[in-house]
Amino acid sequence: MTLAGGLSAAIRLPFLPAAPAPPSDGCRSAQPNPEVPAMTSKAYQVIVRGRFAPLDDEQRAALLARADEHDVFAARFTEEGTVTYERSLLTFTFRCVVPATAEDREDVVIGRAERLAAAAVRGLGADHRDLSSVSTDLDSIKVRQRGR
Repeated sequence: MTLAGGLSAAIRLPFLPAAPAPPSDGCRSAQPNPEVPAMTSKAYQVIVRGRFAPLDDEQRAALLARADEHDVFAARFTEEGTVTYERSLLTFTFRCVVPATAEDREDVVIGRAERLAAAAVRGLGADHRDLSSVSTDLDSIKVRQRGR
């Protein structure tokens, strides 16, 4: 896509798995392809709050060195999730979007989010405790139309 002034912008599309090839007899197979994940019908935004487990001096120094990267202004709801924390290194917040099927209960979704949060905090070189979570089913959000 070319913008004004000759600048170009890339359009990023989500990855979509390729459709399975039809059988050689030309008929469509009724069997699902196990390599293609089932389509999700819902998504939840989940906020996981927790406390850092006691930190040693090395862990504290490493977290403080990267604190600007994990400021609240960097927070995003993504499937990978984002961790934010303050320089006090007492608590953290993890935000993520969890895809789910219509059959998934909220506690299952929150469990997935908490596992993602735990892995993200371990990835920072720390451990966690006292997790609490809140989720929002994105289908339940109502958008009011503005009056004219």
